[in-house]
Amino acid sequence: MSKKIVHIVLNQFTHDSRVIRECKSLANNGYDVTVIAYWLPGLKLQEMVTGYKIIRIPITTKSWSKNPLIQIIKYIEFLIRSLLLIKKMKPDICHGHNPDGLLIGYVSKLFWKSKVIYDSHELWAYTTHLQSRSSILYKIGIVLEKAMIVKVNFIITVNDSIASIISKQTKNDKIIVIHNVSEYKPIKNKFKKDDTPINKSIGIKNLNAYSKSYINHLINSNEILASMILTMNNIAFYQQLMKKIRDAIKSNTFDVFYRKYINVI
Repeated sequence: MSKKIVHIVLNQFTHDSRVIRECKSLANNGYDVTVIAYWLPGLKLQEMVTGYKIIRIPITTKSWSKNPLIQIIKYIEFLIRSLLLIKKMKPDICHGHNPDGLLIGYVSKLFWKSKVIYDSHELWAYTTHLQSRSSILYKIGIVLEKAMIVKVNFIITVNDSIASIISKQTKNDKIIVIHNVSEYKPIKNKFKKDDTPINKSIGIKNLNAYSKSYINHLINSNEILASMILTMNNIAFYQQLMKKIRDAIKSNTFDVFYRKYINVI
Protein backbone atom coordinates (compact mmCIF):
# COMPACT_ATOMS: atom_id res chain seq x y z
CA MET A 1 0.00 0.00 0.00
CA SER A 2 1.45 3.36 -1.04
CA LYS A 3 2.20 5.98 1.59
CA LYS A 4 -0.26 8.84 1.93
CA ILE A 5 1.11 12.37 1.75
CA VAL A 6 -0.95 15.48 2.39
CA HIS A 7 0.25 18.90 1.25
CA ILE A 8 -1.23 21.89 3.07
CA VAL A 9 -1.24 25.25 1.31
CA LEU A 10 -2.95 28.52 2.20
CA ASN A 11 -4.08 29.39 -1.32
CA GLN A 12 -6.63 28.13 -3.84
CA PHE A 13 -3.94 25.97 -5.51
CA THR A 14 -4.35 26.91 -9.14
CA HIS A 15 -0.91 28.34 -10.01
CA ASP A 16 1.40 27.19 -7.22
CA SER A 17 4.08 25.84 -9.57
CA ARG A 18 6.48 24.76 -6.82
CA VAL A 19 3.93 22.59 -5.01
CA ILE A 20 2.48 21.32 -8.30
CA ARG A 21 5.92 20.01 -9.33
CA GLU A 22 6.42 18.34 -5.95
CA CYS A 23 3.00 16.65 -6.13
CA LYS A 24 3.58 15.41 -9.68
CA SER A 25 6.97 14.00 -8.73
CA LEU A 26 5.59 12.19 -5.67
CA ALA A 27 2.60 10.82 -7.60
CA ASN A 28 4.89 9.59 -10.38
CA ASN A 29 6.90 7.71 -7.77
CA GLY A 30 3.89 5.86 -6.41
CA TYR A 31 2.78 7.99 -3.47
CA ASP A 32 -0.88 8.70 -2.69
CA VAL A 33 -0.85 12.52 -2.79
CA THR A 34 -3.56 14.96 -1.69
CA VAL A 35 -3.41 18.75 -1.54
CA ILE A 36 -5.55 20.64 0.96
CA ALA A 37 -6.21 24.22 -0.15
CA TYR A 38 -9.04 26.72 0.24
CA TRP A 39 -11.98 27.02 -2.09
CA LEU A 40 -13.09 30.07 -4.09
CA PRO A 41 -16.20 30.41 -6.28
CA GLY A 42 -15.61 28.96 -9.75
CA LEU A 43 -13.22 26.27 -8.53
CA LYS A 44 -13.97 22.60 -7.94
CA LEU A 45 -14.22 21.42 -4.36
CA GLN A 46 -12.41 18.21 -5.34
CA GLU A 47 -10.52 17.18 -8.46
CA MET A 48 -7.88 14.75 -9.67
CA VAL A 49 -4.94 16.33 -11.50
CA THR A 50 -2.15 14.28 -13.11
CA GLY A 51 -2.08 11.62 -10.42
CA TYR A 52 -2.89 13.58 -7.28
CA LYS A 53 -6.04 14.86 -5.60
CA ILE A 54 -6.97 18.42 -4.66
CA ILE A 55 -9.46 19.10 -1.86
CA ARG A 56 -10.50 22.75 -1.50
CA ILE A 57 -12.11 23.77 1.76
CA PRO A 58 -14.92 26.38 1.71
CA ILE A 59 -14.28 29.02 4.36
CA THR A 60 -17.47 30.67 5.60
CA THR A 61 -15.48 33.60 7.00
CA LYS A 62 -13.61 34.19 3.70
CA SER A 63 -15.67 37.28 2.77
CA TRP A 64 -15.09 38.95 6.11
CA SER A 65 -12.81 41.94 6.63
CA LYS A 66 -9.07 41.78 5.92
CA ASN A 67 -8.37 43.14 9.38
CA PRO A 68 -5.48 41.11 10.88
CA LEU A 69 -7.63 39.86 13.78
CA ILE A 70 -10.34 38.69 11.36
CA GLN A 71 -7.62 37.01 9.28
CA ILE A 72 -6.68 34.98 12.35
CA ILE A 73 -10.32 33.85 12.69
CA LYS A 74 -10.32 32.80 9.02
CA TYR A 75 -7.12 30.83 9.55
CA ILE A 76 -8.50 29.09 12.64
CA GLU A 77 -11.52 27.97 10.60
CA PHE A 78 -9.22 26.62 7.86
CA LEU A 79 -7.03 24.91 10.46
CA ILE A 80 -9.97 23.14 12.12
CA ARG A 81 -11.51 22.02 8.82
CA SER A 82 -8.09 20.81 7.58
CA LEU A 83 -7.46 18.82 10.74
CA LEU A 84 -10.87 17.15 10.49
CA LEU A 85 -9.96 16.08 6.94
CA ILE A 86 -6.53 14.86 8.01
CA LYS A 87 -8.07 12.85 10.85
CA LYS A 88 -10.22 10.96 8.31
CA MET A 89 -7.39 10.51 5.80
CA LYS A 90 -4.76 9.31 8.29
CA PRO A 91 -1.75 10.35 6.14
CA ASP A 92 1.72 9.02 6.79
CA ILE A 93 3.27 12.43 6.06
CA CYS A 94 1.94 15.98 6.35
CA HIS A 95 3.83 18.39 4.10
CA GLY A 96 3.25 21.89 5.45
CA HIS A 97 4.10 24.83 3.22
CA ASN A 98 5.23 27.98 5.05
CA PRO A 99 4.42 28.60 8.74
CA ASP A 100 0.64 28.50 8.27
CA GLY A 101 0.83 25.04 6.67
CA LEU A 102 3.47 23.92 9.15
CA LEU A 103 1.17 24.55 12.13
CA ILE A 104 -1.50 22.25 10.69
CA GLY A 105 1.10 19.57 9.98
CA TYR A 106 2.57 19.92 13.46
CA VAL A 107 -0.83 19.53 15.16
CA SER A 108 -1.49 16.41 13.07
CA LYS A 109 1.82 15.02 14.29
CA LEU A 110 0.83 15.61 17.92
CA PHE A 111 -2.59 13.99 17.59
CA TRP A 112 -2.12 11.29 14.92
CA LYS A 113 1.64 10.72 14.87
CA SER A 114 2.09 11.55 11.20
CA LYS A 115 5.54 12.67 10.11
CA VAL A 116 5.99 16.32 9.20
CA ILE A 117 7.91 17.90 6.35
CA TYR A 118 8.29 21.66 6.47
CA ASP A 119 8.63 23.44 3.13
CA SER A 120 9.89 26.99 3.71
CA HIS A 121 9.38 29.06 0.55
CA GLU A 122 11.35 32.00 1.94
CA LEU A 123 13.29 33.16 5.00
CA TRP A 124 10.38 34.36 7.08
CA ALA A 125 12.44 36.22 9.69
CA TYR A 126 13.49 38.65 6.94
CA THR A 127 10.37 38.70 4.78
CA THR A 128 9.29 42.00 3.23
CA HIS A 129 5.77 41.18 4.41
CA LEU A 130 6.87 42.47 7.82
CA GLN A 131 6.43 45.97 6.37
CA SER A 132 2.84 45.32 5.28
CA ARG A 133 -0.47 46.06 6.94
CA SER A 134 -0.66 42.42 8.07
CA SER A 135 2.81 42.46 9.64
CA ILE A 136 1.40 41.19 12.96
CA LEU A 137 0.31 37.96 11.22
CA TYR A 138 3.79 37.38 9.82
CA LYS A 139 5.37 38.09 13.21
CA ILE A 140 3.11 35.45 14.73
CA GLY A 141 4.10 33.11 11.91
CA ILE A 142 7.80 33.68 12.61
CA VAL A 143 7.35 32.87 16.32
CA LEU A 144 5.40 29.71 15.51
CA GLU A 145 7.97 28.68 12.90
CA LYS A 146 10.84 28.96 15.39
CA ALA A 147 8.94 26.90 17.95
CA MET A 148 7.87 24.12 15.56
CA ILE A 149 10.70 23.83 13.06
CA VAL A 150 12.90 21.96 15.54
CA LYS A 151 10.17 19.31 15.87
CA VAL A 152 9.74 18.44 12.18
CA ASN A 153 11.12 15.32 10.56
CA PHE A 154 12.51 17.02 7.47
CA ILE A 155 12.95 20.50 6.00
CA ILE A 156 12.83 21.67 2.39
CA THR A 157 13.68 25.17 1.24
CA VAL A 158 14.34 27.12 -1.95
CA ASN A 159 18.08 27.86 -1.99
CA ASP A 160 21.37 27.01 -0.32
CA SER A 161 21.72 30.26 1.64
CA ILE A 162 18.34 29.84 3.34
CA ALA A 163 19.12 26.17 4.00
CA SER A 164 22.40 27.19 5.66
CA ILE A 165 20.71 29.78 7.90
CA ILE A 166 17.93 27.37 8.95
CA SER A 167 20.48 24.63 9.63
CA LYS A 168 22.50 26.91 11.93
CA GLN A 169 19.40 28.16 13.75
CA THR A 170 17.85 24.72 14.30
CA LYS A 171 20.97 22.51 14.46
CA ASN A 172 19.12 20.38 11.91
CA ASP A 173 21.04 18.87 9.00
CA LYS A 174 17.98 17.17 7.51
CA ILE A 175 17.48 19.92 4.94
CA ILE A 176 17.35 19.69 1.17
CA VAL A 177 17.00 22.40 -1.46
CA ILE A 178 14.39 22.36 -4.22
CA HIS A 179 14.87 25.41 -6.42
CA ASN A 180 11.95 27.41 -7.75
CA VAL A 181 12.34 26.68 -11.44
CA SER A 182 9.62 26.43 -14.03
CA GLU A 183 8.44 23.02 -15.06
CA TYR A 184 10.29 21.90 -18.16
CA LYS A 185 8.06 22.04 -21.24
CA PRO A 186 9.67 21.65 -24.68
CA ILE A 187 8.72 24.53 -26.94
CA LYS A 188 7.35 24.05 -30.40
CA ASN A 189 10.05 23.71 -33.02
CA LYS A 190 9.03 26.81 -34.93
CA PHE A 191 12.64 28.03 -34.98
CA LYS A 192 14.37 24.65 -35.14
CA LYS A 193 15.87 25.33 -38.59
CA ASP A 194 15.89 29.13 -38.48
CA ASP A 195 19.53 30.24 -38.68
CA THR A 196 18.76 33.96 -38.70
CA PRO A 197 19.88 36.02 -35.67
CA ILE A 198 17.34 36.83 -32.95
CA ASN A 199 17.84 40.52 -33.75
CA LYS A 200 19.96 41.68 -36.70
CA SER A 201 20.16 45.26 -35.46
CA ILE A 202 21.78 44.46 -32.11
CA GLY A 203 25.55 44.12 -32.16
CA ILE A 204 26.14 44.44 -28.43
CA LYS A 205 28.30 41.59 -27.11
CA ASN A 206 27.80 39.80 -30.43
CA LEU A 207 24.17 39.06 -29.64
CA ASN A 208 23.35 38.93 -33.33
CA ALA A 209 25.76 35.98 -33.65
CA TYR A 210 23.25 33.69 -31.93
CA SER A 211 20.69 32.15 -34.26
CA LYS A 212 17.06 31.43 -33.45
CA SER A 213 17.69 27.72 -33.97
CA TYR A 214 20.50 27.83 -31.38
CA ILE A 215 18.29 29.62 -28.84
CA ASN A 216 15.55 27.07 -29.58
CA HIS A 217 18.03 24.29 -28.78
CA LEU A 218 19.14 25.95 -25.51
CA ILE A 219 15.54 26.39 -24.32
CA ASN A 220 14.63 22.80 -25.11
CA SER A 221 17.76 21.67 -23.25
CA ASN A 222 16.73 23.80 -20.24
CA GLU A 223 20.08 25.63 -20.41
CA ILE A 224 20.37 28.84 -18.39
CA LEU A 225 22.43 30.37 -21.22
CA ALA A 226 19.15 30.80 -23.13
CA SER A 227 17.76 33.07 -20.41
CA MET A 228 21.02 35.03 -20.27
CA ILE A 229 21.11 35.68 -24.03
CA LEU A 230 17.41 36.56 -24.23
CA THR A 231 17.66 38.86 -21.19
CA MET A 232 20.61 40.72 -22.71
CA ASN A 233 18.72 40.98 -25.98
CA ASN A 234 15.64 42.37 -24.23
CA ILE A 235 17.68 44.93 -22.29
CA ALA A 236 19.39 46.06 -25.49
CA PHE A 237 16.02 46.32 -27.23
CA TYR A 238 14.54 48.51 -24.49
CA GLN A 239 17.62 50.73 -24.43
CA GLN A 240 17.27 51.30 -28.18
CA LEU A 241 13.53 51.87 -27.80
CA MET A 242 14.02 54.48 -25.07
CA LYS A 243 16.64 56.26 -27.20
CA LYS A 244 14.20 56.44 -30.12
CA ILE A 245 11.50 57.81 -27.83
CA ARG A 246 13.85 60.46 -26.43
CA ASP A 247 14.96 61.44 -29.95
CA ALA A 248 11.34 61.67 -31.11
CA ILE A 249 10.43 63.88 -28.16
CA LYS A 250 13.42 66.15 -28.77
CA SER A 251 12.55 66.50 -32.46
CA ASN A 252 8.87 67.03 -31.66
CA THR A 253 7.89 63.98 -33.76
CA PHE A 254 6.63 61.69 -31.01
CA ASP A 255 3.12 61.57 -32.52
CA VAL A 256 4.59 60.08 -35.70
CA PHE A 257 6.66 57.61 -33.67
CA TYR A 258 3.60 56.62 -31.65
CA ARG A 259 1.43 55.93 -34.71
CA LYS A 260 4.22 53.91 -36.32
CA TYR A 261 4.93 51.62 -33.38
CA ILE A 262 1.78 51.46 -31.22
CA ASN A 263 0.50 48.32 -32.96
CA VAL A 264 3.95 46.78 -33.33
CA ILE A 265 5.41 46.86 -29.84
